[in-house]
Amino acid sequence: MHPSPASLESTLKRVLACPRCHGSVHVLQNELRCLTEGCGFEGAIVDDVVVVGDRSKVSFFDDRHEVMEQSNTGEGVRSVFYEPQATFLKQVLPDRDIVVLDAGCGPALSYARKPNWFVIGLDPSYESVRANREVDLRIYGGAEHLPLPDHSVDAIVCFYSIHHMVGSSIAQNHANVDGVLREFERVVRKGGDVFIFEVSPWWPFWVIEQIGWPLGRKVLGAKLDMFFYTRAALLRRARSAFGQGRLETTTFRSDPWEWFPPVFSLQWLRMPRALYPFDVRLYRWSF
Repeated sequence: MHPSPASLESTLKRVLACPRCHGSVHVLQNELRCLTEGCGFEGAIVDDVVVVGDRSKVSFFDDRHEVMEQSNTGEGVRSVFYEPQATFLKQVLPDRDIVVLDAGCGPALSYARKPNWFVIGLDPSYESVRANREVDLRIYGGAEHLPLPDHSVDAIVCFYSIHHMVGSSIAQNHANVDGVLREFERVVRKGGDVFIFEVSPWWPFWVIEQIGWPLGRKVLGAKLDMFFYTRAALLRRARSAFGQGRLETTTFRSDPWEWFPPVFSLQWLRMPRALYPFDVRLYRWSF
């Protein structure tokens, strides 16, 4: 159900900030404008989606979100990557009124939300976030420049998005993730949590990735939109970005003979969990 124009405008004025300077924004009909002198940021509202990213950029997921959503609900994928994780969130997130940011929300949430939460869905794929009807506010843009005020979010949820934050080189991949983690630290409130669900490669695969990724990017270009981090590597980057906070990590075990597509968008390609060269982990920082 679409919110009324007046209701949406009121919500945006209350929730949003400039993604560049984090100052207040002016909301008028289908336009956003930063009120900070000299900033110059302008955004838009299209189909009730807040647009702060570059609409000229095409995401791999723009024309694949329906396939991805169907694959994510498949039996093997759900039991390995989503059901245990959703159960965990249900146990630890409070029933009270909270603001949740889902970074990389896609076309549907991966967990059951509480009705009194205010859920902000952010995704760099316009078509994916436009299709999401489970969030209260849909934002098209990247997590490296969040259009939210400082310390305004109680919980940040990030399902398998970190490895998609790639650039044209490994150094740029690292810089992208570092920027996103710093933004997470900026917007989360004291007493809040950051939940990052990710897959971490086993050592042989990680070595191959370090050697082969630059060439693969040159050959495939933007089609190579994944770069994976070992547990140690992601923890190191997060500790540098967050500084403070209590860290907990959880490894999710599953049936080694559960079959699923290792590349979710290629449903015909399936393998047993025992041959999948990754661990499925949660990294939780409490502030």
